[in-house]
Amino acid sequence: MAGPALSPALVVEANLREAMRAYSVVTPAGEAREYPGVTIASSGLDFSVFNSLMLTARIETDSELERCLTSGAVHFAARGIGWTAWLCDELIAPSVLKRAGSLLGQRNMNTIAEPPGMLADRVRPPGRGPAPI
Repeated sequence: MAGPALSPALVVEANLREAMRAYSVVTPAGEAREYPGVTIASSGLDFSVFNSLMLTARIETDSELERCLTSGAVHFAARGIGWTAWLCDELIAPSVLKRAGSLLGQRNMNTIAEPPGMLADRVRPPGRGPAPI
């Protein structure tokens, strides 16, 4: 029996978590771990974009977000590698989301991108062939 339908944003967010987990198998030092409220996927390389913390539960308070960020900080510091936090707006209460940039800034982290999530019921085949080279 299927569970409740996820919102489009949460479907995209779940897909991101699975995609980022792919980096956990590129080196012998790579790993994916679950901690309370977060998934951590690490390539094992000191290249932060391939080492990520992603939320798995809704954040209602600043202290909950701090706890999640601390999980990432401790995990990656123990391995001596840089990391990123991927935060889905829909998983963060609006009052916390307003302060998320400041909370990240306190950890010397910056928002570098706010990519839109995209979801399609279907993708049409191309209307024409590839351009000549």
